[in-house]
Amino acid sequence: PGGEHSEKLQRAQVEAAGALRALTFNNAEHQGELIDAGVLQLLVDMLWSPNLDLPEQVAGIVMNLAESSESSRRTLVKLGAIPVLVKVIRCKVVMVSFVVHNLKHEKLESSPEALATFQGIVQRVVANIVGEGVQPKDVST
Repeated sequence: PGGEHSEKLQRAQVEAAGALRALTFNNAEHQGELIDAGVLQLLVDMLWSPNLDLPEQVAGIVMNLAESSESSRRTLVKLGAIPVLVKVIRCKVVMVSFVVHNLKHEKLESSPEALATFQGIVQRVVANIVGEGVQPKDVST
């Protein structure tokens, strides 16, 4: 029973974070309300969650809030958000790299055209997550 309760709680946290992420996307009013409520420290703390889905959603909220003002960005830096955001991004890039590696060997090897297309897509995804010119091997743990 305890494990099931914990699983439900984790799912609820991820869903709530996903909803906040959507609410704060390009919405200055919602961004301001969260910042005024003093949630930045809580969000930074949540980035350290061992539940891999939660930090991903919270990172999206943090990035949305960072866009709202210079003051928010400075506060997030002071709260230690940068190292943990890098950790979340590295984890995501490593997962993408792992999926690409497995797909390449299992499915795409028989079709060089499909493999080249898929690799191009993955490179664009990685560039959007961590910036141009950064490859999964550059940030692997």
